[in-house]
Amino acid sequence: KPILSITDEELQQDVHVTYDTLLQELHVPAVHVGVKEENIQVKKDKRKEWKSCSDGCVQKRSCERIRETYNLVKLIVQQLEETNPIFMGMKLSIIGSVREGSRAFFPDEVDLHLSLSEAMKNFTYFNNVTQQLMINPNHKTGKNTKEYTTTE
Repeated sequence: KPILSITDEELQQDVHVTYDTLLQELHVPAVHVGVKEENIQVKKDKRKEWKSCSDGCVQKRSCERIRETYNLVKLIVQQLEETNPIFMGMKLSIIGSVREGSRAFFPDEVDLHLSLSEAMKNFTYFNNVTQQLMINPNHKTGKNTKEYTTTE
């Protein structure tokens, strides 16, 4: 079923555009960045990441730019881990249209998500009023949260 019908004056006929045709023409191919899909379930230190595009990639420059951005954020994560133990084991992942394969038009942006280690659930809670992740000083693990916080 067409989602758009227009009249082509030059051809003097109606042109019908289906959703499938529109998607095919506007969809951006997969971006070669981050962890390769076949390695998602593999241990973190064994995962293989894209270093370059596959031979048939039609957007190598865009992939390279997004890979550079991804690698910059990885460096920032490493620095954060060295700065404060609360950031140890942080996970970097690609989210949004690039990850889902639903990007349209241009591959000119990427959504990256940083999440704290699962172990931090024992030390933190989310304040719905202030929309902040807070340190829980009264957690049940018996560990001292002072090593994870500063007075600054």
